Amino acid sequence: MSQPLERSVTPPSRTFLLAGQDNVGRSTLFERLCDRQEPERSGHPGAIRKGTWQDYLGEVVLLCPPGANTIFMENEDEVTTKRLLLDGSPTGLLFVADARNLKRSLTLLLHYADFGVPLLIVLNMVDEALVRNLRVDADRLARLLGVPVVSTVAVEGGGVNNLRSRTGEVARLTAQLPLPGAVRRYLEEAEKVTPGRRLARGLLLSALAEDDVVRHHLDRRLSPDESEALRQLITATKNSLLKAPDLLLLEVYQSAAEHLTESVLETTSSPSLPLIDRVGMWARNPITGIPIALAVLSLMFLVVGKLGAEFLVEQLEGRLFGELLVPATRTFLEGHTAPPLLVRALVGEFGLLSTGLALSLGLVMPVLLTFYAAFGLLENSGYMVRLAVLLHRTFRRIGLSGKAVLPVILGFSCITMAVLSTRILNHRRERILATLLLVLGIPCAPLLSVMLVLLGDLPVWGGPFIFGFVLLQVGLVGHFANRLLPGRPTPLLLEIPPLRLPKLFPLLHNALRRTWFFLHEALPVFLLATFLLFVLDEAGGIALLERLAAPVLSGLIGLPPESVNVFLLSTIRREAGVALLADYVHRGAFTPVQIVINLLLVTFLIPCVNTILVIVKELGTKAALAICAFVVTYALLLGSLLNLVLNRVVEFFSS
Repeated sequence: MSQPLERSVTPPSRTFLLAGQDNVGRSTLFERLCDRQEPERSGHPGAIRKGTWQDYLGEVVLLCPPGANTIFMENEDEVTTKRLLLDGSPTGLLFVADARNLKRSLTLLLHYADFGVPLLIVLNMVDEALVRNLRVDADRLARLLGVPVVSTVAVEGGGVNNLRSRTGEVARLTAQLPLPGAVRRYLEEAEKVTPGRRLARGLLLSALAEDDVVRHHLDRRLSPDESEALRQLITATKNSLLKAPDLLLLEVYQSAAEHLTESVLETTSSPSLPLIDRVGMWARNPITGIPIALAVLSLMFLVVGKLGAEFLVEQLEGRLFGELLVPATRTFLEGHTAPPLLVRALVGEFGLLSTGLALSLGLVMPVLLTFYAAFGLLENSGYMVRLAVLLHRTFRRIGLSGKAVLPVILGFSCITMAVLSTRILNHRRERILATLLLVLGIPCAPLLSVMLVLLGDLPVWGGPFIFGFVLLQVGLVGHFANRLLPGRPTPLLLEIPPLRLPKLFPLLHNALRRTWFFLHEALPVFLLATFLLFVLDEAGGIALLERLAAPVLSGLIGLPPESVNVFLLSTIRREAGVALLADYVHRGAFTPVQIVINLLLVTFLIPCVNTILVIVKELGTKAALAICAFVVTYALLLGSLLNLVLNRVVEFFSS
C-alpha cells in the first residue's frame, strides 16, 4: 500500500517595518537588505516601498514608509508608520537610528516602543560618527533597553548581513519611561474604564496628546461607552496639567533619550568642531546662510545647465537624433518607397522618432538626469532642512512655514510629486496655498530643462526676466492669497540632521532610478501625444484649432498659430509642450518676445493631467477646479499684459 505524499509546508512570511527619521540611510539599507523589490508605482513622496528576502525561517517582507521627524504631528507622511503599527500588525520594527545624532533618534524610538511592538535598533552611520569622534556603546544600549542593537554602515554594506540574520531576535522594550504623577494616574484610570482591552501605553499616551490617528483607531476598537469614558478621563487629566499634554510627553521622551545618550555615547577626543558641522551652522545663519544658499543653488543650476542642457543635449538630440537616426531613417524609408504617410508619421513634423523619441530621450532625459543628481545631493546631505530654517521668515509672509521649502524645491523636480509632498504641511490652508503656488509658478525639472536649453536663443535679458518674473508673481500671489484665506501659518518644528557628504554611487544610482521612473511613465505619453497630434494635423484639426484660438492667442497675446500645439501637448505633459516649443524655436517660428511669453504661459497655465488628478485627490474637486480656473484666467490676462508691455519696451530700445 503506497504511503500518502507529505505536503510541503511553506513557512509563513514575516513583515517588518523599516522606520526612522529622514536622512538616516533607510533607503540605502532597504536596497541592501532586499533581494527583490516591488516596482514603485510612482516616485511620489509618501509611497511605501516593499521588498523581500529569504532567510532560514522563510520569506521576510520589508516595508519602508516615509521618514517621521516628529512625534505628535498630523501630516500624512509622518503618520504612515504609526498607521502601519496600529493596523498592520507587523512582526517587528527595524528602527534605523543615526549614530551621529543619537538623542534625536532615541526620542522617536521610545515613542514607537510604547506601542508594544517588538523591535531591533539599527545603529547606522557609525563611520560618520567616528569621524566626529563619537562612539556609541551598542552593547550597553542593548542592555539598557532590552532589545538587540546592530551597527551598520549602509552605504558600504557593513553590518547588513548581520542585520538580516538577527531579525528573529526582535524584542519588546524592557525599560519604562518615568512619567509625571498625573499621567501615571491617567494610565491607571484608563485601564479601569477599558477593562480587558489591554491597550498599549503608547495608544493611551497618544490619545491624551489628541493624536487623531490613535483616536480614530481607539474609536474602532472600543465600545461607545468606553470611548466616552476615555474622552472624559482625557479632558479631566488635561485640565489638571500645567502644560499641553503633547509638549509634556515630548519633554518626557526627550529627557529619557538624553539620559540614554549620555550613558552610551563616548567622545574619543575633544577637538574643534569638524568643518562640515561648522558649515552646517553657517548655513542656518541668515548672514552666512543666504550667500551659501545663493552659491549652492547657482552651482546646481550651472551644472544642470552646462552639463545637461548644453553638452548632453547636444550629443543626444543634436548628433544622435538630429544628425544620425532621423536622417538615416528618412533615407531608408524613402529609398524603399515607403508611403509618404508612414514617413511623416515617423520622421515628419510630428513624427514618433523625430519628435516623440528625440524630444523625450534627447532633450528632456539628459537634463532631468543631471537635475536629479544635483537635487539628490541637496536632499541627502541634510542641506534642505537648513534651507527650510533659513527661509522660514520669508515663507511666513506668504502664509507658509519653512517646511514648505521642501515641496517648493521638490516642485522643481515634479509638480505632481510636490503636490503630494504638501502632506508634510500640517493644515489644509497651508496645503491649498502651497499647491496654488506650485501650479502657478514653479517650472518642473523637465520643463526647466527645456527652458535652460532655450535661454541660448534669447537675448541677455530673457533669462533674468523669466526667472525674476516667476519669483515676483509667486510672492505677490502668495501674499494676497495669504490675506484672503482664513487662518495663520503654523510654527516651524523640524529636527536638523547633521550635514554630510553623500556617497557618490548611491547618489548616482538614485538619480538613475528617478530618471527611469520618469521615462517609464512619460515616454508612452510622449509617443501617444505625438501620434495624436500627427493624426489631428493630418485630419486638419490643428488648423481648425489655430483658427478658433487666433482671437485670443494672436489678437490678445500676440503668439503665432503654432502655440496651439504647444498648449495642447502641455495639458498632457508640460515638458512635452515646451519641448515642441523648442523645436519650433530652432526653426525660427518665434520671436524672442514670443518665446518669453510662451515659456511663462506654459509655466503659469493649466497644469498637466497628472497634477490635476492629484490635486483632486488631495484637496477635493472644488478646490482643484478653483485653483485651475484661477490659474488659467490669470495666465491669459498676464499673457495679454506681457505682450503689450514687452513689445513696447523692445520697440523703444530698438528705435
